[in-house]
Amino acid sequence: MTDALPDTLCHYTTYSGLAGILQSKELWCTHLHYLNDSQELFHGAGALGRVFSMGGLGPIEGISIDEIELEISRSNIFAGSFCKNDDLLSQWRGYSGGSGVSISFDPQSLKENAISQGFTLKECLYEFNSQGTSLQGLSVSHMTNRKLDMRDEGKKEKYIRQLLDFIARCKHPSFSEEQEWRILKNAESKTNDICVSPQPNGLRPYVKFSLDRKDTGGRNDLCIKSIRIGPHPHQDLQANAVKKLARQHGIYLHEDPKISEIPFRQV
Repeated sequence: MTDALPDTLCHYTTYSGLAGILQSKELWCTHLHYLNDSQELFHGAGALGRVFSMGGLGPIEGISIDEIELEISRSNIFAGSFCKNDDLLSQWRGYSGGSGVSISFDPQSLKENAISQGFTLKECLYEFNSQGTSLQGLSVSHMTNRKLDMRDEGKKEKYIRQLLDFIARCKHPSFSEEQEWRILKNAESKTNDICVSPQPNGLRPYVKFSLDRKDTGGRNDLCIKSIRIGPHPHQDLQANAVKKLARQHGIYLHEDPKISEIPFRQV
């Protein structure tokens, strides 16, 4: 797994979500414990458990699965999600209320913004074999004399943080159609960067990810390559409104909004 960047990365959202992104010039990255799939972090923990139980890492000292699971429960990992496909039926249904937009971003610009803000941009892992291979590669880099020795607290802390980053990328194979990438940040629990937003089903912690960026012409495009209008009975009207919305907030669009090819009645 090299994390070679794809040609584009897309974020599906509602029209109100699009308005918020263009106005604030930010994405909100949600705490992983508060995602729709509350068990998501434990998919990665399961991969970790399989590798440990099979003895794939050799002798291990100073760390245990129980300790790592405790760190998972305490973690403050935040994620913003992207998909490689900008016109996917499951994404329209799941993340845009059935009638929103997909925003296609330039991956290199996203990566540069991520690094400057203490985030990472990583591809999700779906297959159990690739999860195990990635974990073993991470662990081998910490080995001394073919032994994973975590008795040094500083070394253990670094290893656990990297394990949490790995676990945050693991998803169940049934979600592989999404081809998801994530911007990830492991935030300190007491930092002022963590905000809380009211949602219909309760409160949700998040951190802000700035999209602010000037293109080669000095225009602020928020790293956006294009916007696609989702299934809707009046797509042309919505496309025209999106152009007006971007102009209202001083955001430059490199091309007119595209139209989803999925019939409205299917969503």
